[in-house]
Amino acid sequence: MTAALRMRPHTCPLIVGYAVVWSSRVRYLVLLASVLIQVCLGGLYAWSSFVPALREVYCLSSAQTQLVFGAMIAVFTLAMVPAGRLLDKRGPRLPALVGGLLFATGYLTASFSHGSFALLLLGIGLVAGVGTGFGYVCPLATGMRWFPRQKGLVTGVAVAGFGAGAVALSTLAESLFARGLDTLAIFRWVGLGYGAIIMGSALLMRFPTVREESSQATGLAPSLGGKSTPAQGRLAAGRRGRVPSRGKAPSRGAAPSSALRRDPFFWGLVVGIFSGTFAGLLVIGNLKPMVISGGVSPIHAALAISIFATGNGCGRVVWGWLADRWGQHTVWSSLSFLALSVVILGLLGRSTPGMLFASFLVGFGFGACFIVYAAQVASHFGSGRVGGVYPYVFLGYGAAGVAGPWVGGWLYDSLGSYDAGLLLSLAVIIAGLAVSLWLLRRAGEAEEDIGYRTLAGDPDGAV
Repeated sequence: MTAALRMRPHTCPLIVGYAVVWSSRVRYLVLLASVLIQVCLGGLYAWSSFVPALREVYCLSSAQTQLVFGAMIAVFTLAMVPAGRLLDKRGPRLPALVGGLLFATGYLTASFSHGSFALLLLGIGLVAGVGTGFGYVCPLATGMRWFPRQKGLVTGVAVAGFGAGAVALSTLAESLFARGLDTLAIFRWVGLGYGAIIMGSALLMRFPTVREESSQATGLAPSLGGKSTPAQGRLAAGRRGRVPSRGKAPSRGAAPSSALRRDPFFWGLVVGIFSGTFAGLLVIGNLKPMVISGGVSPIHAALAISIFATGNGCGRVVWGWLADRWGQHTVWSSLSFLALSVVILGLLGRSTPGMLFASFLVGFGFGACFIVYAAQVASHFGSGRVGGVYPYVFLGYGAAGVAGPWVGGWLYDSLGSYDAGLLLSLAVIIAGLAVSLWLLRRAGEAEEDIGYRTLAGDPDGAV
């Protein structure tokens, strides 16, 4: 016993040091798996690559092609609610595996549809949509748990893969089209290949243990892009007015929907993400036929999808970095940037250089929607509740998915031009910006009022 006690001061630092190094390696593996999952799921933004072929070969209307795309996004966001609950109960591995299986099943179903609108809607819009929702929520919540001091940046890195996925799939699709493959055959390869990658990456996904999570929060492990000492980590935790999360609290991920319905901060985020994604989805869902109708060559139209996706991926990282520094100000600044980008697309979209430049800007602004609001949920409600709260915020994106692409396609079918769709997008962004700012300001005033009443000793003001 005495010998064991004498050895403890020498062995414990070695054990703790090894544990910290191993934890640091594991979290980067988890981050890599998160990015791979997002790359595969992000292929949905390459949808407009398939629109011309679906219209010409299988005689679908623009509104029908956009309804499939919009349904996938709507179902994807709805599926995030049960996926978030499963994530909190069973960890990220199971929902990610379920997501990969459903994603593969949906695309394989579409590949045997013979161009039937109903089967395309069932396979891609519904089944693959559910799979995307189950897969998408895992990297967000998991990354924040492994990197609690860089929530915005690490979420931006993880979901940047979603933007990169459009580059990968659009490039792959154009290459396979050039070799004579049919659209449905490409769907088959997407289902098999991407499904395998998602399920393989899911096996690497897990939450940190209590010890690992504590070491990340207190600064024992190196941060993403820098180092800090344990003392710095404790000081940062003290400045935030809370101690690091230790283990699974009963409320982790639990967010009563009735409480959210009464929270103006929550509704401010919902309105903001709806208005931003309405415009972005209307553009990306119709981008290839949109720029072709403006006189740009099909080759450059395909390139526009990759440029948009590149801007989307870059935007997620940059806006994530800004979210860690600007906080709530990134809501209005990102919407303002996106509105300006839509104006530039409308003015310059008929020339190839102008169209490519504007596509990057719109993608960059659109990417903000997938990090700014997640970062605000983590900041306001706590990173442990992202899996329970963010899916409800993300329903605004689902509503935009139904409305934006379909309205853009319907306006083109009715008027023969996408200009009306761009004008409508601009109006929605401006209105959403105004309403979102008003709701967020109301939430701030309510919190200040509660604080004043609590300090004054009013029991009704206690939280």
